[in-house]
Amino acid sequence: MSKHIGYNYTTVTQAPYGDHWRNLRRIGAVEIFSAHRLNALLPIRREEVRRLVSKLAAAGSPHRRVVELKSLFRELTFDTMMRMVAGKRFYGDGDDRGSREFREVLKEVVSLSGATNPADFVPVLRWIDGGKFEKTVGHVVAWTDTSAVTLEWAMSNLLNHPDILVKAREELDKQIGQERMVDELDISSLPYLQNIISETLRLYPAAPLLVPHASSEDCVVGGYHLPRDTLLLVNAWVIHRDPNLWEDPTSFRPERYGKGGNESCKLIAFGLGRRSCPGAGLAQRVVGFTLG
Repeated sequence: MSKHIGYNYTTVTQAPYGDHWRNLRRIGAVEIFSAHRLNALLPIRREEVRRLVSKLAAAGSPHRRVVELKSLFRELTFDTMMRMVAGKRFYGDGDDRGSREFREVLKEVVSLSGATNPADFVPVLRWIDGGKFEKTVGHVVAWTDTSAVTLEWAMSNLLNHPDILVKAREELDKQIGQERMVDELDISSLPYLQNIISETLRLYPAAPLLVPHASSEDCVVGGYHLPRDTLLLVNAWVIHRDPNLWEDPTSFRPERYGKGGNESCKLIAFGLGRRSCPGAGLAQRVVGFTLG
């Protein structure tokens, strides 16, 4: 299969600002992360979240009370992304010839990239008739792993703060009821759930140093002169815990976002500006839907 695979490993996060970066960003924004595309792909996310709930229900039998969520979250986010861009699951239970061939080709791509796990390297591929792949954008960065980590931290925070978990369940009972499952379209009516996610992103950003930046020209940052091509690391973890910016910064307090202030504007978990994470909208939808 190797002869069919030829990839340029420059991703949208690694490419310098210019025509190539703008083209990658435009394709990603239009073909994958636009509101229109995300809305059209909602049935995939809905099905994958319900598969997760079914697995949790089966694992919660009287004979088995311990459930390891980390791997389940990772499978959810990775299979969701792969179905959105390639139409096939990687971890799923599909055992047809197409699914097997897809897994083998993806494993080869991962091996060629030098990555150690499929979720660390997500090529954007289109599954077409005949079992071949067609390169489209280049690559989508590992949105899947950061979303899985955020879900894991959110669950950990809720389990360690049972009073907040009770409030979250009360909001769900009031807004959704107990006759149906939460849907992604319900998340906008669940502000407390959104606050829980925001507070999780503040205290435990999945990328605490954000993506490295390099100055294209000499510049001044925070009073320091940075020559051209200087590598700059933004420490979001420290900024999110700065007592000059946040009241009681080390405490998990979702209520801090419900005061009508600008607390949410101080979050930089997805970066800021034109180099911010292009998958932020998708991540927020999947994390909110899954956690709900």
